[in-house]
Amino acid sequence: MLRKSDGIGGAGLLMVILGGALFMGQDVVAPVWVSFLIGPLVWYTGFALIISWIIVRWLGSDNSEETEAATQTVIRPARRPTQFTGAPRGVLHEIPAMGGFIL
Repeated sequence: MLRKSDGIGGAGLLMVILGGALFMGQDVVAPVWVSFLIGPLVWYTGFALIISWIIVRWLGSDNSEETEAATQTVIRPARRPTQFTGAPRGVLHEIPAMGGFIL
């Protein structure tokens, strides 16, 4: 089954083929300096795309049927009444203004 990310692998394979043909090809399609600069760049970028596609394919979840069928139960803790003391929790007392710290 093809996924959305399989386009990355196809583009990488195409870039490897085009970069190899441009760099090592015998036909004169472009000037030599373009072939020697752009060819390896396209070739290595294609390999990077293929490797990233493999990683995405390997780490991606293939359990789409299980995730749709799974039910989630949300448990919320019971709220207990709070007593407002006027100070944030953990504050013992405040140093007067210009003190700069809350202890």
